[in-house]
Amino acid sequence: MRAMKDMGFKGTILTYAKETVFDHKNQEEFGLGMNITPTNGASSTECPYITSWKQGTLDTVKLLGEEDQLAIFLAYRVTGAGPGVTCALADNSQTPQQFLDAVDKIVRDCKARSAKILIDAESQRFQAGILRIGLDLMRKNNRDGYAVGYNTYQAYLQSTPTSLASHLASALDDNFTLGLKVVRGAYLATDERCLIHDTKEETDDAYDSIAAGALQQQLLGFGGKDGRLFPSVNLLLATHNKYSVEKAQKLHLQRLKQRFSTTGALPMNKMLYKKRVAQGQLRMSPNETQTLCIFGCGNLGRAILTNLVTWNESPFSKIFAVVQTGPSRKKLNEAFGKQLSVLLANEGVAAVQESDVVILGIDPADVAAVLQEPGFRTALDEKLLISIAAGWPSDRIEDILYGSDASGQGQAHVLRALPNIAASVGQSFTALAVSAECSIPEQHIALAQDIFARVGQTARVPPSLMEATTAVAGSTPAMFAVLCDALIDASVAVGMPRQTAEAMVVQSMRGSAELLQSGGMSCATLRDAGTSPEGCTMAAIMVKEERGVRDAVCRALREAVTAARRMESVQHVNDNLPLNSLGYSVECTYRRRA
Repeated sequence: MRAMKDMGFKGTILTYAKETVFDHKNQEEFGLGMNITPTNGASSTECPYITSWKQGTLDTVKLLGEEDQLAIFLAYRVTGAGPGVTCALADNSQTPQQFLDAVDKIVRDCKARSAKILIDAESQRFQAGILRIGLDLMRKNNRDGYAVGYNTYQAYLQSTPTSLASHLASALDDNFTLGLKVVRGAYLATDERCLIHDTKEETDDAYDSIAAGALQQQLLGFGGKDGRLFPSVNLLLATHNKYSVEKAQKLHLQRLKQRFSTTGALPMNKMLYKKRVAQGQLRMSPNETQTLCIFGCGNLGRAILTNLVTWNESPFSKIFAVVQTGPSRKKLNEAFGKQLSVLLANEGVAAVQESDVVILGIDPADVAAVLQEPGFRTALDEKLLISIAAGWPSDRIEDILYGSDASGQGQAHVLRALPNIAASVGQSFTALAVSAECSIPEQHIALAQDIFARVGQTARVPPSLMEATTAVAGSTPAMFAVLCDALIDASVAVGMPRQTAEAMVVQSMRGSAELLQSGGMSCATLRDAGTSPEGCTMAAIMVKEERGVRDAVCRALREAVTAARRMESVQHVNDNLPLNSLGYSVECTYRRRA
């Protein structure tokens, strides 16, 4: 168990897998692990099969109990308790009291370890009885607003909606939480084919409709305008189909974001796997908390950090901040206390190793050196690396980390983001470099958007426009500051106190931005609304036009874009060209980066 945890597993499901399978085609029962050795101390009146099954299951429970795991489950198969139980299940009659007492003991031991119980689905010859046992267990133990026990509902069975509707009604009428574990089904080779959907697509649709209905709290006549009240339900999605999990996850997050009611959901794929595997299985559960490392806490890094530590619905249970100097470390510790762990740069690789998401916020001049630090590449294995370093496109970072290795195995997902200085007041515009052919998983991109939504607006921008974005979104705050400074100085020159002038100019700029952003005005309509014939505003605008302010602003922005492209050794047809001594453009070429 410890070795598995060290490999990165965040949750555990241990199954005592002894079972009896009924082969419909041959009308035969056969068992896995059914050679019973009577347990020492068993009385002659006890069924040795039940005694052995009980002991084996309790021994499995003892392996549970990792306190720092996301979730731990015990799963068991009822038919492993032997023929006395399977006969009762097949007849849908009362199981032996010895078996019921064994189940009670198993439940008590699981509760003592804060573990939940999954009752696996089995052959259809026994399944009606198994569902009844599970329902009784839930009715007895799922009384505190959450599920201790879960029944398993097989989406490939045509009868599942009927069974599930009946159990939803029981949960509502008897006031307990229904533990709803959804699977596709695993007994296609031995069960009657007529009981199962004709095609995989029908099974997929059935699975997705149960998941969506549970998350929307509108399922099989429960919830919605005309349905019965939706009961308390805990949902566990167990599937190897990543598309179904992704669809359910997207719906769950959307409802949380819109503050709609939803069902507590835990996809097993997400719970079990810390790392993305080659087939593309990803972190999925909103219930799993992750660890974030902000590597470099300058102006932008600190702005992001400040907003993340106050995020009520943050997906991060732990945040590392990596800084260059002792004084910086002291300042962050004083500002945030125990809300994060502040480390010096020489501990940075260890912080990256412990994290799931890394924001690279260091000075652009230091990026190459940090990426080449011993252990840094390995520490990034399979993780999301978000770079906010100016002048560093994703492919350049990948070149340093991985060179010509195009396999993609074990590599980080590198996403470039460009916030601006207004992040410190939650008013940044952050561009994420996402192309139509982007191979970064959608969940990673959505997580990055959620992070930067904490500091303002976000947008996905083609990588080819990121250099222009550096100027258009990144340089304009300083350009606005110069303009405001000039207006304030002019106001002081005509007799206005500087403090008053500053308040007027800044508020006017803020109000203008609000009119343009939320007031439905374009720049042209705002200009026209604020001017009148022979008025003072028009007089000011004419001076600006006569002095070429518009042309100067246009050239200034183009020059900023040109400089940004030079940083990345790219060229564009509309880049500014150098001026000769007479002020006219002369032709020039720039060599692309090899």
